[in-house]
Amino acid sequence: MQPIKVPVESGPDFPEEQVEVVQVFRRLLDEKVSAVRVGQALEQSLNRRMDVRVQQDEAEVAAQMLQQRFHTAQLVRFAGHAQTETLESTFHILEKLSKTKLAVQAWLDGGKIPY
Repeated sequence: MQPIKVPVESGPDFPEEQVEVVQVFRRLLDEKVSAVRVGQALEQSLNRRMDVRVQQDEAEVAAQMLQQRFHTAQLVRFAGHAQTETLESTFHILEKLSKTKLAVQAWLDGGKIPY
C-alpha cells in the first residue's frame, strides 16, 4: 500500500502539531493494515497446505481400506478351504469307522472280515 498525500489547509484552525499527529496515526494505521494483510496471506497459505495434507490423508485411508478388503477376502477364501479340508477329513474318518464297525460286527457274527 502506497501512502497517499492528503491536502491539509494550514491556518489557525490546524496547528502544525495536529497535522503531525494525524500523519503519525495514519502511518500506524498503514502498518496495522499491512500486518493484517500479511497475516491473511499466511493464513491462506496454511489453509492450502492443510487442504493438500487432508487430501493426501484421504488417499492413504482409501488405499488402506482397499488393502483391508483384499486381506479379508483372502482370509475368507483360506477359511473356506480349511473348512472343506476339515469336512473331507471328517468324512474319511467316519467312513473308516463305519467300515471298522462293519468288520467287527461281521467277525462277531462269525463271518469273514471285509476288506
